[in-house]
Amino acid sequence: MSNSTLSFLATKLEPAPNEEFRARVAEALNANRAGWICDENYTSKVPDLILPQAGLVIWLRLSFVVTYWRLLTRTVRRVWTEETLWGTNRESWQPAFLSRDALLLWAITHWRQQITNVAGALREIPHRAEVIKLHSTKEVDRFLASLVSKSVSDWTHES
Repeated sequence: MSNSTLSFLATKLEPAPNEEFRARVAEALNANRAGWICDENYTSKVPDLILPQAGLVIWLRLSFVVTYWRLLTRTVRRVWTEETLWGTNRESWQPAFLSRDALLLWAITHWRQQITNVAGALREIPHRAEVIKLHSTKEVDRFLASLVSKSVSDWTHES
């Protein structure tokens, strides 16, 4: 379940209204009772829908430098190659780099708040999900490599 696909309007790089987004997420969760993967973080909009149904949360709590570098290089690649994001949407230079609503600017101004939001949601919303918090690319690599030889429950995790 790609929250970007559910969150944005099909033909615009413009978020869908919050009620519409919540309805789309609820519908996607109900349509995939056998299992789903939520690939993004929308702790301000739908944690109450996602967390109670989650069996496992993998929190990539990577450093700002790593996260921002990945966002920057992904954005440049998408603009340069004119990669289709969803529907007919593509990133372009002006909105990506010069807009007050640019994701790159948002990442700088909201970095700490996102960490607080995720931690708060995990603490305050009732759920039974195992929580695995990975702090570095080395931890992520070790975790992924371990999936071949270990079960996820063998990992140190937080509740």
